Amino acid sequence: MLIAGMTFGWKYALYSMITIFVSSRVTDAVFTKQKRMQAMIVTSQPDKIIEKIHKRLHRGATIIHNAEGTYNHQEKAVLLTVITRAEFNEFKFLMKKADPQAFITISDNVHIIGRFVEVED
Repeated sequence: MLIAGMTFGWKYALYSMITIFVSSRVTDAVFTKQKRMQAMIVTSQPDKIIEKIHKRLHRGATIIHNAEGTYNHQEKAVLLTVITRAEFNEFKFLMKKADPQAFITISDNVHIIGRFVEVED
């Protein structure tokens, strides 16, 4: 930018910086919204979490019953769901609210074969 400023004038260098900033933000927003993530939730309260996923995120989930934790050997359920990166912050908030003791892992760059419905804003 310094060379552009000295060569073409500071006004044009500033315009270039603004253009680069805006285009990178727009590209990031478009890419981030479409990025999919898989959440695996190990919980002893699956019904509360499923309700939040269905009602607030409008997503489905797959439940695996009769999982057992190896630390204290309690029976747990494992939930699998796919969310978009744009839904991630709301998902974290909902999970902390529904079951603060849940063990949750998030996998980025999930490739989906089959039906994944994009929610229209």
